[in-house]
Amino acid sequence: MNFYAVPPFITGLLVAAIGFFVLIKNRSNIIHITFFLFCYSMVWWLLAFSMMYLSHSSDIALIWARIGGMGVCLIPIFAYHFVLSLLGLRRRQILITAYTFGVISFIACYTDIVYANVRLLKWGFYPLAGRGYPFVLSVFSLLFSHAALLLFKNLNNLEFAPLKRKQFRSVLIAFAVGTLGVVDYIAKYPVVNIYPFGYICAFCFIASIAYTIVRHRFLNIEVIIKKTVVFAGIFIFTYTIFSVFVYVGSNIFGNIFPNRYIAIIPSIFAIVLILKPLEKFLVNITDKYLFQKKYNYKELLKTFTNEVLTVLKIGVLVNLTVTKLSEIIKSHYAAIYLYEDDENQLKLAASSGSSEPDEHTISDGMGFWKVLKESGQYILKDSEFLDKIKKQSPEFYKKISDINAELIIMLSHDENILGVLVLGAKKSDENYTQDDIDILLPLSRTVAIAITNAQLFAKLSQTQAQTAQKEKMAVIGTLSAGINHEICNPLGIVRGQCEMFLLNLKEGFYKEKTSEQLVEKAKEIMEKVIKETDRAASITRKLSAFAKPAKGVAEPGVQIDKELVEVISLLEHDLKLSDVDIVRDIPKDLPVISADKKQIQEIFFNLIRNATQAIMKSEKKHGQIKITGQNLSGSNFRVDVCDDGPGISDAVLKQIFDPFFTTKEPGQGTGLGLFIVKQLVERNNGKISVQSKLGEGTIFSIIFNSVK
Repeated sequence: MNFYAVPPFITGLLVAAIGFFVLIKNRSNIIHITFFLFCYSMVWWLLAFSMMYLSHSSDIALIWARIGGMGVCLIPIFAYHFVLSLLGLRRRQILITAYTFGVISFIACYTDIVYANVRLLKWGFYPLAGRGYPFVLSVFSLLFSHAALLLFKNLNNLEFAPLKRKQFRSVLIAFAVGTLGVVDYIAKYPVVNIYPFGYICAFCFIASIAYTIVRHRFLNIEVIIKKTVVFAGIFIFTYTIFSVFVYVGSNIFGNIFPNRYIAIIPSIFAIVLILKPLEKFLVNITDKYLFQKKYNYKELLKTFTNEVLTVLKIGVLVNLTVTKLSEIIKSHYAAIYLYEDDENQLKLAASSGSSEPDEHTISDGMGFWKVLKESGQYILKDSEFLDKIKKQSPEFYKKISDINAELIIMLSHDENILGVLVLGAKKSDENYTQDDIDILLPLSRTVAIAITNAQLFAKLSQTQAQTAQKEKMAVIGTLSAGINHEICNPLGIVRGQCEMFLLNLKEGFYKEKTSEQLVEKAKEIMEKVIKETDRAASITRKLSAFAKPAKGVAEPGVQIDKELVEVISLLEHDLKLSDVDIVRDIPKDLPVISADKKQIQEIFFNLIRNATQAIMKSEKKHGQIKITGQNLSGSNFRVDVCDDGPGISDAVLKQIFDPFFTTKEPGQGTGLGLFIVKQLVERNNGKISVQSKLGEGTIFSIIFNSVK
């Protein structure tokens, strides 16, 4: 067997596979048809010349050479027609002339006009040029060079999309490599003994086309490549397993079993067991590394509907958005820049992926946003609009380039600037298609609405916190009279004791006392001073601590009973004045929780004070508030705040947690107390409910989750 016949034969099979797959992808498209004919004219030449190398006689070799020559005559014609179809050009007269030449050359190839004879070289028989061969060579060079020139001229043609121009560039490179195959024509003269490596040029040409298909979606045949990879992997693995088991089996069992075919049984079992998992593995590998651009639009929409758009915390929302986008779209990174009005800049709020944007801030955010708006809400890398920006406004072009993004989409709602969504390149190196844009634009508008809601919620939470703090300070002001009495009493006692001691000392009542007795008396008075000042300091310290705004940060190990003691100590004097007793019945084994201590205190402060005010409205002269705790199933426990006040009607109960709802006289309440209580309970992972009967009292129940 002649080794030199193998490379052109294998190359011919590869070219045939690509050409056939392109054709079945779209049998009615002229681009696909002409590419198929172009490939199969090369296959015709390669397979015929491979048979020529294998021939043992000059007569047979000459027949195969002339058959291959027929294919050679058709290569430049189909290649030229393919390029014209790809560029959308019409050169009817040139095509008629070319095909006429092709028919004449095709017929002439079976005579001595093109190939006169063959000669034997070290790589096998090879044809010798005939009288008409220079004409064939001239037409080949003319058509190929003109096709390459047409591709070159359209590399910067803005009438074509950037992706198309990239495809043209790759096809031009493929044609440039393929043109080197003209060496085969030179080798057909007896004075030249160059090895005919035209098949290598054909292989490089088809490899370049395959690269263009994978990198730039040329002719949209990525699924074909995927199936080819899967099939090739399965075939190679199966053949290898079969060969290994046959070899091992024949050696191990050869002496035991006289029938050698028994050695095949293990390989059959292995193939049956592994074939399906192997196919799935290869599909996943090709999906992961070759076709990461594929993603499920339904999965994207479902994820954003169920997981992202319901989030009301701005930080969580933007981080979740970019994380899900980079995961589902399979981009190198996704990022969101939010607009800061006071500094007129776009600042990176969240990013996710294997990399992140090069720039964390974009100055002149308003100008940047206006450029985006002019572009039609998005800018695609290598788009015509970006080329326009490069010429008209280099500074903005630099800003866009510095972000290192493939796609930038504006985020706005009701003409309000929110920011931009930035997506990096896909992991498959594919460009973003119009299908991608069509799904991402409405999705970005939905994300913009979610960001608006989150920002409004943040402002509302801030307003609520400020209102709650104002109401708390107002309540503290109301309590200050009673607290002032609590502080003045011990201070009055201290002052009286000190004044009495000094007066007695001045009047000489202690003349008969020894110095030791005077020291003992002074010591007794100072101990009382320390005790009473400590009591006053404790009251002011608790009041000051309670007056400070809550930080909103959960702490582990918060004990409900301990926080209740703090709250009751603040309300103690107010409860005495109102003639209301308070009873605590909290089990010692009540679990601790993770919560904000200040917020827990505010919850019970409001509930106890509301209960006190409710009791004072009733005709009772004496009332009681009872606070009980109870462990529930699992990790939950409940705390009830019960009062024996007048109760609440069903109509009022329905609105009791609504903001600005109050039953008090105008000017005596904001109607935010219980609304804020509910907000604080939920922020600390709790649930609050209320039960009440007119004439019997009210029970507020809070269920907390304990720390495991």
